[in-house]
Amino acid sequence: MDSYDAVQIKCKQCGKVIGMVERDAEIVFPKCGNCANPLPEGDDILYSINKSVNSQ
Repeated sequence: MDSYDAVQIKCKQCGKVIGMVERDAEIVFPKCGNCANPLPEGDDILYSINKSVNSQ
């Protein structure tokens, strides 16, 4: 892929550059990692543990 055949893809919500794709590719509502999943997997596990410990 030539740099002349590529365009930058930006996140639809925050505008951060995600990467580059070919000029003729169709991308619908691209999202970066933070906008697609704002809570990493470990955070919701810790939240449920804290919630159960605090309720006792």
